[in-house]
Amino acid sequence: AQQSAMIPILISPVAGEQLDVFNAGPGAVHPLSSVRLNNDTGKYLPAGAMTILVGGTYAGDTLLAALGRKDRRIVSYAVDQSVSVQAAGAWSSSVLLSCALNDGSLTLTHADDAHSGYRVVNRGVRSRSVLIRENRWSGWHVAAPVKRVRRRGGVDQFTLEAPGGQSVKLAILRRRVAADQVYLVGCNRSELKNIMRRPHMPDAIVRAIKQAMELRRTAAHALAGLNTTLAREARIQAYETHLRRNLQALGKASTVYTSMAHDLAGQETLLAAARTVESQYRAAVLAAQANLAKYWKEQRVPPTAAK
Repeated sequence: AQQSAMIPILISPVAGEQLDVFNAGPGAVHPLSSVRLNNDTGKYLPAGAMTILVGGTYAGDTLLAALGRKDRRIVSYAVDQSVSVQAAGAWSSSVLLSCALNDGSLTLTHADDAHSGYRVVNRGVRSRSVLIRENRWSGWHVAAPVKRVRRRGGVDQFTLEAPGGQSVKLAILRRRVAADQVYLVGCNRSELKNIMRRPHMPDAIVRAIKQAMELRRTAAHALAGLNTTLAREARIQAYETHLRRNLQALGKASTVYTSMAHDLAGQETLLAAARTVESQYRAAVLAAQANLAKYWKEQRVPPTAAK
């Protein structure tokens, strides 16, 4: 008691603009009734409680942080139940721009478009100015609507007018140019064919992949021959084991013994011939694989525009 305090009092209009702020995110439906303040009083406004009246009617309360001279700030005070915001269906597309091939690595440069948007339904009587906030997409830029977007920090802000009793749509187009790396050396035949069939693939890239596929085919043919020969050797060796076991059970004076011994000698001849073929196929496989590796390492296609 018996105390006093100096309380700063400012009686002056402060410029402001009424708007709805919608922070896009999971579960968000209604925007926040807000006001954009512009401290044009020339004075420093300290922090404190703020009561909002719309048309002389109480609309809500909020806390106002300190507002410096010429500062601007958006202050929200209530949920606007008369306005709802719905996310529109999103879809994307991609167009190949150019390709380059270097040391078996294919660089695909493409332009990507991502389409999204919102539908704003205003069930109220008066018109609303709606500000929609979205987190910025890393690596993308907003191509449309250019005149109604502002970027602040990590947020894209879109503005639109929603007349009373009506719904309006906001279509958003984002674009980026990106590059993907495909290591062709590790691709199988089916994957290489799919790459060649991609729309707008440059002819130089298609020719290079076709040549590599021919070299792969040569290597695959040699490998198939090697596997067939190894399988034949395994069958011969299994039969030889069978013959040796039978010979051990027979006497050398037996006619059957002589026949089996002769058969075993013939199998040894076949096995020797198969091993010669095996050596040839192994050399062919190594040579074909070396040729393919050399081709990928030396093949160069500079950045070439898509067709």
